[in-house]
Amino acid sequence: MNIFTYGSLMYSEVWQYVVNGLYASQKATISGYKRVAVRDENYPMLIPDNSQGEVAGVLYMQVSEQDIENLDAFEGAQYDRISTQVNIDASHIEMAEVYIANAVGLELALEQAWDQTRFETFGLAQFCENYLGYSRLT
Repeated sequence: MNIFTYGSLMYSEVWQYVVNGLYASQKATISGYKRVAVRDENYPMLIPDNSQGEVAGVLYMQVSEQDIENLDAFEGAQYDRISTQVNIDASHIEMAEVYIANAVGLELALEQAWDQTRFETFGLAQFCENYLGYSRLT
């Protein structure tokens, strides 16, 4: 099963902490959703959006069932995993699973877009410390 990631799981520090396997990956986009900030957190959520926008992310290929279970546990009760189309490029589409905000998550979602640059600059180390239990060396 393919997994499309658009937030903290795009980063190898987080992805490799959650999964056991090594997977081929590539850049991809998803349409019909927008990536928004989450109240009091530095990670994003994906929510439905009717605009023509796309969300960039990373597609991991043929993830094992055990690692899918690990990802489900990591994502928690505020997300649902659904199957959808992911765009590799203009002529290549793959099916993938993606975690989107459910009713619980929508209550935490903010209207503002997630600031990926800020996450990379300041938030990734904090995320790793808060959620993975270690401080990233710089």
